[in-house]
Amino acid sequence: MISIVIASVNANFLANVKENIKTTIGCEYEVISFDNSKGQFSLCHLYNLGAQKAKYELICYMHEDIELRTGNWGSIVSDLFINNNELGILGVVGSSYKALIPSGWAVENFSGETIAANYIQSYKKLGKEKEHIFKKPNDDNTTNVACVDGFWFCTRKSIVLEIGFDEALLQGFHCYDIDFCINVGRNFNVAVTFDILIHHFSEGSFDKNWLGYALKVHKKWKAILPIIVRPISLKKQAVLEKRAFKSLIPMLLDDMYTVNKLFKLLNSYSNHKVINRLLYLKLKFYIIKSAIMHKNSNA
Repeated sequence: MISIVIASVNANFLANVKENIKTTIGCEYEVISFDNSKGQFSLCHLYNLGAQKAKYELICYMHEDIELRTGNWGSIVSDLFINNNELGILGVVGSSYKALIPSGWAVENFSGETIAANYIQSYKKLGKEKEHIFKKPNDDNTTNVACVDGFWFCTRKSIVLEIGFDEALLQGFHCYDIDFCINVGRNFNVAVTFDILIHHFSEGSFDKNWLGYALKVHKKWKAILPIIVRPISLKKQAVLEKRAFKSLIPMLLDDMYTVNKLFKLLNSYSNHKVINRLLYLKLKFYIIKSAIMHKNSNA
């Protein structure tokens, strides 16, 4: 028995996913949907409200631009939570490493060893062909991760009512999944299942709003970041942090960050062992190089 919570911005998408749920879930369920077509409510607010309205202990939060391809997926979810009291969040794609540097749920591309995934991704903005992304780090049907992607994940109503989504911090539509996973992961396992296949019709966006919330979330959890679920060398961690920071710099420059402000941000992470002296100097040089390129491109 599962309560499904959806914040809807498109009535046709909502109707389609409701029909898809009906034909695939294979167990008793309810759909709690909210009309958010005008963007009047944050996802954190609606997700907390959904938990308050839910009549079942298991809650599945999902976007409406998906198609579930696996039959009886509701029974798969229920069995996993029933048989594992330590399971707090279940998704279909995630990363075993959550970087110290502000980033998404993962840093590197899907060829990386930190990724666990089984889903089909379409690309509305990039114009690429859809692809089935399958990354399984072991022989188990589930694997623990640090964070999952928020387009589909399940959790326990009791967890949401106790911990909740941070409405005060995240008043928009980004980073709720990262913040919730980090929070829940302090006391429960966060995991990816390979037994459920979902088609996600659109990729995420890393815009100015995302940047602001990512900075807030990483500041909130700085004391426990990075989060490492599977063993990874310090050298590999440094590579991931370098990639995260190099991806972050252009967005910060577009957001009117000065070189001094970028230096200050880098310095705030420099006391962590993963940001060694050599990496620190490389990133400092990259800030200067990027700032010059940014200035020339806008001249």
